[in-house]
Amino acid sequence: MNTIRCLFLDIGGVLLSNGWGYEFRQRAVEHFHLEADEMEERHSLLFVTYEEGRITLDEYLDKVVFYAKRDFTRTEFTDFMCSLSTANLEMIAFIKKIKLQYGLKIIAVSNEARELNAYRIKTFKLNEIFDFFVSSCYVHLRKPDAAIFRMAIDVAQVPVNEIVYIDNVQMFVNVAKSMGINSIHHTDYLSTFKALADLGLSVKQENIEYPTSNPKEDTTDPKRRITSIGVASDHGGFDLKVQLVAFLKTAGYEVKDFGAHQLNADDDYPDFVIPMSEAVANGEVTRGIAICGSGVGACIAANKIAGVRSALITDSFSAHQGVEDDNMNIMCLGGRITGPSLAWELVQIFINARFKNEERFLRRLSKITLLERNKN
Repeated sequence: MNTIRCLFLDIGGVLLSNGWGYEFRQRAVEHFHLEADEMEERHSLLFVTYEEGRITLDEYLDKVVFYAKRDFTRTEFTDFMCSLSTANLEMIAFIKKIKLQYGLKIIAVSNEARELNAYRIKTFKLNEIFDFFVSSCYVHLRKPDAAIFRMAIDVAQVPVNEIVYIDNVQMFVNVAKSMGINSIHHTDYLSTFKALADLGLSVKQENIEYPTSNPKEDTTDPKRRITSIGVASDHGGFDLKVQLVAFLKTAGYEVKDFGAHQLNADDDYPDFVIPMSEAVANGEVTRGIAICGSGVGACIAANKIAGVRSALITDSFSAHQGVEDDNMNIMCLGGRITGPSLAWELVQIFINARFKNEERFLRRLSKITLLERNKN
């Protein structure tokens, strides 16, 4: 008989990407042309104080980034920091389901800085999952300090043997275990799914409603502007890609070019299309454009990635209808079929279209998501 009544969850590394980890700081270094060693040294002196909420984001940035004159603004940097956060859609859907099915109390026990934490809670609607946030920035304690777990236990008002803690950091898992808390080292969705089932929290996968869109994109808001676009092409779409990238940048979009970066008649479209498709699926970019000679090969490759819904587009109706009814997130074009003027028109229609979010469309897409889940 199940006796688990409460989950303690880490946020970064379990439900979302890490908020401001080393990998993301290195991406900021590359994007803003910062000095990596200097930034890391300054960060190492401040990150504990920052995550414990004892200094603000502005105070942190004053000492880590803006101690020298920069050719970018503070807003541009903080927007970039926020843009790095992505959701683990299957974990979010799963946790929502077991909370509902078992009436669990769910508490965040996380090391998070205040401003980034607030952004992530709002953007990914984490208050629909968590009942309380025992976040380092609010309680001025950080893992691995056992005191943050004691505080979460006090908040939960549940015996420790009726709590499960999930974290992707083994050290933090060990601390929780030493306090008598059932603990799971999260490495991937399936292993955590099985570990919770072994503790009596089992859910049939077909009963989990997986999201069909990136939470960062409010697909129901016609005024919400898509800003982050991934593009990829082989030699057959290279010239068209170059022109579309220029059009997109001129129009103010943030463009991530996955290649090809030079014309090579012997290159292969999967080498560029698949990394771009993975970026769309994990939320690194909001929408994608894949181009090969006919668009067919690019479309085949893109649709091999779970979470991608791509189609070869040659007309304006399909460019918006594919998004509105089918939540298409990658448009495929034929560089030898569609000229630059028409291609740019189709791209703009695609970017400005929004998923209708109606029950019949959600029902159909959920069947596709379930098929992807079962095959994986």
